Amino acid sequence: MAAALPLPDAMSCAVMAITGLSVKVVLAGRHNAELRKQSEEQAIRFRELQGNVQRSQELMHQQLLDDWVKLNRNYPVPEYLAPYINTVYEDREEHARQRRRVNIAIVGGAGKGKSSLTKKILHCFSPSEADSAAGVAQPVSQPQGRGTHKPTPYELPGHNGATIWDLPGVGPATQPGRTYLRDMGLKYFDMVILVTGDRWLEDDKATYDAIVCAGLCRRIVRTKTDLAVESGEEDFGWPQEKSLQEMREAFHREANLQGSDREKVHFVTSRDKFWTGQHGGEPFGSIECLCDEIHTIMHNLGASLA
Repeated sequence: MAAALPLPDAMSCAVMAITGLSVKVVLAGRHNAELRKQSEEQAIRFRELQGNVQRSQELMHQQLLDDWVKLNRNYPVPEYLAPYINTVYEDREEHARQRRRVNIAIVGGAGKGKSSLTKKILHCFSPSEADSAAGVAQPVSQPQGRGTHKPTPYELPGHNGATIWDLPGVGPATQPGRTYLRDMGLKYFDMVILVTGDRWLEDDKATYDAIVCAGLCRRIVRTKTDLAVESGEEDFGWPQEKSLQEMREAFHREANLQGSDREKVHFVTSRDKFWTGQHGGEPFGSIECLCDEIHTIMHNLGASLA
């Protein structure tokens, strides 16, 4: 029979306990040292990352400033527009503190319905009749051929810093299409809506070409579609849809828009009875899709809600 192992005495137990504790203290010290080293390395990497981000932001701001100076040199800001646009300041933090402003231009020939369209867009964004009572300015439609004679701003209801502009008509007697972009400062607008009528004229083409060349966000609006429907019925006995189809095809033949710009055309009327079918036929000519696109573009640009 094997002899039983002797039990450790009290002193041996104490030594073993102290030895185990010492090992744990040493291991904990090593672990803490590794944690401190990792923490210091993370702090260094974080500072390096912060420095890289700051340098990247400074380079981006410098590029923005250089582009702004070049733009101002080639296309001076028109006096009427200066209080409404964001300036690129040399100080990056001062520039970042600016409230984001959004400007939308309504352009096109005289008598094409720019003022009527502007009024309907404003109503679309704030359909409450309380606006007039609150003193909110509204565009005044002009008799055929008179048109808008000076740039007129309207604050877009429900959006801080968003302004829609009813600009003077394009035309030889007012603002030539080939110099319109420079004269009106269109490069400083965030969106340009070109309004045209039953004919795509040379000034329409010149203005459109300049807008495309400048790379501006754009939409094209063919107004007074209700008159095309009435003419189709009276002159040819066409039903409503046939008249609308002929109108669309004729427009695209004349304008010869390329690529995605064909999808940026809206065929509308400012007479909202046609939007709801109150004229006795199928609804057509609503500006709802146009207003939805304006809202999306402003949201993407960072226009804040009031």
